[in-house]
Amino acid sequence: MIERIKSMVLIILVLFSILLTWQLWNSQPNFEVLKTESYIAPPPTGKPKEITDVALPIQVIFHYGKERHTVSLPSMAQYRIVLEKMSGWYFDDFKQLYFSTDELKEIAQNELGLEIVYPTNYDTTLFPYLLNVKGEIPSFQGVNRIWIYYDAKEEVTYGLFLSKGSNMVIQARTVLTSADLQNFYLGLGNNLPSYQLYISGRNMLYLPNEPISIKRVWYKKDTISIDNMIDSLFIDPSLTRQIKERDGSIIYTDGNRALQYLDFNQSISYHNPLVDDTQNTDPKGKSFLDSIHFINRQGGWNGDYIISKISSDGFRGKNMVYREMVNSFLVYMKEPNPYGTISIQIKGNFISGYQRSLIRRGDYISHQTIDIATGEQLMDWLEKKGKREGIQEIYPAYLATFTDDNMIRFDPVWIIKYENNSTIYLDAELTRGEAEIGLE
Repeated sequence: MIERIKSMVLIILVLFSILLTWQLWNSQPNFEVLKTESYIAPPPTGKPKEITDVALPIQVIFHYGKERHTVSLPSMAQYRIVLEKMSGWYFDDFKQLYFSTDELKEIAQNELGLEIVYPTNYDTTLFPYLLNVKGEIPSFQGVNRIWIYYDAKEEVTYGLFLSKGSNMVIQARTVLTSADLQNFYLGLGNNLPSYQLYISGRNMLYLPNEPISIKRVWYKKDTISIDNMIDSLFIDPSLTRQIKERDGSIIYTDGNRALQYLDFNQSISYHNPLVDDTQNTDPKGKSFLDSIHFINRQGGWNGDYIISKISSDGFRGKNMVYREMVNSFLVYMKEPNPYGTISIQIKGNFISGYQRSLIRRGDYISHQTIDIATGEQLMDWLEKKGKREGIQEIYPAYLATFTDDNMIRFDPVWIIKYENNSTIYLDAELTRGEAEIGLE
């Protein structure tokens, strides 16, 4: 009897197993989508930019012959028109030549021409992004001026690529004609303020003949949060930990990358040691593109910036400094505050370092218009102070100051850079004296 019961139970279990197997084979499973945590990008701190937005000249100089010159700044319509036309300029037949300072002065004072001035020497690999270049530009230490002039004797228009602090130039043929220069380009600058050429050693300085009006401006002081930078710079911010240093700074790290926050001046310094330092070449200006795209990915640009300094070190790689512009003028600040600059280090083919202030301009508050000193007044002042010799560059700029009422004041100043790498600033009206500072 018991054996019969066991057999019946076994049969039932087998039949039940067959039924379950049949259901598994023939039924449609009811899948549910497993929801994963979605990545939320940090809010942008500014707008993205391209290389043509930051590789910009600081002035355009119009040469009319007979020692007459005018200058257009980035806020002026003439500057923007010339910049738009530059993309259609063609250059070929490049030759490396030597021009003495006297020869360059002769061309500047007596020939029709148009001069594009950049704030620093740009690698020649950068210019194919800005101009139409046929063939290879010869290897050169850098270019900070493009000078289009018409040689009346040869009846040919040339383009000169000049380097800061050197008499070696690259000469090229261009499609621009004397008619283009005289009837169009020089017509643009004809009614602009007049400037005079001053020579300092082998450097050519253009300063206004009449007082120029510049605004002293005030903006509300705003900040980018450190949390925003952490979210931008780390793949998984939840894995970062904090380390507080004795100097009060805080280091955020995920075990590989490190972000240092300096509370006393509200700035950050990012370091990524995991870089490939076996390749130090820069094919076709790739480092410029990489640095711009990196800043774009970290929230963008909180204002107008241009490439203001480029330096290379065989071991440390390449360093690029982007400087803010306000109302067409470069912004400086007394060290040790990096306000107004974004610095990028590239080693091999990777971003190895990134520094910037977290302070930014907020809403516009007010302005006061002032007339800055003329070139003659400025050079006389420098002569009396024994600071006339060895000048490499002079240009008006802004010196930023944080006020006690949570504003940023931008004061017009003259920036004067010397061949010995020292820099001074002067109150633009020459009424407040001068002070030496380490600007760069």
